[in-house]
Amino acid sequence: MNKLTIIFTLFIALNTNVFATNYKISSLENIANNKASDILASYLKKIDFDIEDSSSKESITQIEFVLSTKDNIKTSNSNIYNEINQLKNDAYFIKLENNKIYIIGNNQRSLIYGVYAFLEEYLHCKFLSNNFEIIPSKTTIFTKDIYLKSESRFKYREIFIKELDDKEFTLKQALNGNFGHRAKESNALFLNMYNNFTPYELISKDKKNLFPEYFCAGQLDFALKDVQEKASSSFQKKIKNLDNNNLFYIAHEDIEEYCTSVFSNELINKYNSKAAPFLEYTNKIAKDINLNYPNSKVYMEAYQWSRKAPENFPTLSDNLGIFFSDIESDFSKSLDNGQNIEILNDLKSWQKYSNEIFIWHYITNFNAYLQPFPNIKTTASNIKIFDNIKNIKGVFLQGAYGTQYSELSNLRIWTLSKLLWNPNLDIDSLIKEFSYYYYGDAYKYVLSYFELLEKSIDDTNSILKVKTSINSEYLNDEFIKKAKKILDLALENTNKNSIYYKHLIELYSGIDYVQFMKGTISKEDKKRFKTFIKENNILQFAEGLDVNSISNYLDIQRQKPTLPNIINQNTKWIDFQEYSLKLCCSTLVQDNLASSNSAVRMDGNRSDWGIQLDLNAIPKGKWKVYANVRITKQKNLSAINYIKPAIYYGIHGKDIKNGSLINTLKDEKYHEVEIATINIEDNEKGQIWIRPPNDESVEYIFVDRIFVIKE
Repeated sequence: MNKLTIIFTLFIALNTNVFATNYKISSLENIANNKASDILASYLKKIDFDIEDSSSKESITQIEFVLSTKDNIKTSNSNIYNEINQLKNDAYFIKLENNKIYIIGNNQRSLIYGVYAFLEEYLHCKFLSNNFEIIPSKTTIFTKDIYLKSESRFKYREIFIKELDDKEFTLKQALNGNFGHRAKESNALFLNMYNNFTPYELISKDKKNLFPEYFCAGQLDFALKDVQEKASSSFQKKIKNLDNNNLFYIAHEDIEEYCTSVFSNELINKYNSKAAPFLEYTNKIAKDINLNYPNSKVYMEAYQWSRKAPENFPTLSDNLGIFFSDIESDFSKSLDNGQNIEILNDLKSWQKYSNEIFIWHYITNFNAYLQPFPNIKTTASNIKIFDNIKNIKGVFLQGAYGTQYSELSNLRIWTLSKLLWNPNLDIDSLIKEFSYYYYGDAYKYVLSYFELLEKSIDDTNSILKVKTSINSEYLNDEFIKKAKKILDLALENTNKNSIYYKHLIELYSGIDYVQFMKGTISKEDKKRFKTFIKENNILQFAEGLDVNSISNYLDIQRQKPTLPNIINQNTKWIDFQEYSLKLCCSTLVQDNLASSNSAVRMDGNRSDWGIQLDLNAIPKGKWKVYANVRITKQKNLSAINYIKPAIYYGIHGKDIKNGSLINTLKDEKYHEVEIATINIEDNEKGQIWIRPPNDESVEYIFVDRIFVIKE
């Protein structure tokens, strides 16, 4: 089912009385076809509603809706203007006065938020997904209740999930951010955050021959005054056709290396922070545009090596803010818990420099968009933490932006959008409310499943990283067994032809995915999973891994992996099967010699690091690293060919590189090759990598798994 899916509208009879209230809609806006008025009219015509006087118990027979932004209500109703004028961020005000219902917004988008809030609060509509809404057929409103004043806590609110590329659905969730590919053109209803200002977009690599001193460790040498001047000039040229009311995100290159030239080190040492040269560079860009773009803001990326604020740095330009990323977090816990506290302290270190701190927080597993990832409640806790830091003015939640129907995408959108507006709402109540309306009578089963998933995280002391392996202990066989039992009961007690059954299949897809990848899925469940992928136009399984590129993998007859030869029942080990590795230039294939009957295959005449495993996927401690590999060789090789390399492997970041000769793998069977013994720290940088020899003597290399054994 693709983007053309119709809106499912569920009509619920709430009252059997004959409703008598007539209405008209007036707009004080000076624009044609006022969007807010059109939205309100489109929903009111579907609902019979009665407004009952709370004192007399009689119906009000005629009501007028007055829609306006605060600027246009000022002359006609100064009292209402004065009430809403107290609110600074996106805000709306709803009030009944003299048989008129005023819906007033601080701006155009806030007026639209106010309309949707009226529909939710008083007419009991529910905007649960971009293709499922609940609209009651009848309802009653009591006059004493019609008063609502609400202001968003954060001025910038964005959830980067595929479904929210739909602008109308985004407005229903009271979100206002447009980051990256969403910021294509100015839109009065959204705040554009332009982000095409990485170092090499401002100073091209083409200049490396003329100015080699500009380039350092895969970055620019941000401390160089000449680099700062040229980057600032280039930035101004890029934005010259944009309005004077935009947001700009300045990033360094997304790599772990940073420049340690004489000039950069001088700033790093002076201010005790790796971020110091980059902050000086970004501050220069912000300061230079302030004259011509006084209403625009520049935000410096504080990410990985630039995460910690400098000490005793000079005052920043007024238009410079900080965009702070917590990518290293354990997302099973809040930021004030465990190893996350260091990240929270780094966040707080920026408070002395900027009153404009934005947060880049993560709400998905980029290794597997469908994999169960129970971080909604911890995200809610973190939003409350952000709320308590007054300098934080914006929150960007990055989810599965490459495909719709990622794990619990609609639940995440609905609950987290409401928390971004009001962090004081109770997440348990929000989850229960959404589940009740989205899953129908099966909602109690769904809540039991959520509870089981959270308990599994706690019981196994698992962590959730932005790239979490499907082999994580919380997804163990016992959990899968119990989860299937709960969800099977939910499906059995739901009409197959109902929309709720479809929603349960969305939920179940996470368990199906885990079983499918682990080779434990039944034929019936696999059929259901493949149907789900096809009917819902699932585009990606993981970041950068589109479904089409591994479509043949859906038909591979996998089995539960057998144990490596060197593993016994007392061994503490972790298995990373081929599906959990980072793959490039390779193919997932049926291979009955492999432990799960499937493997990664690469051509022997390539030299790419086609198979990788991030070290941060391995828990802290000392581990022996192995790979299960085999080759197929070309026929009629000479004796000298047998002493050529068959496969290379190593660990980037640990300065380890080795290989195996064709002679040692000539039987074309799998061998458990020891790569190295390494100590893993928290948030360890680097990758285990495997590549072919770039030699025609080897036809293919096959990798069944990488596994590690605790020392």
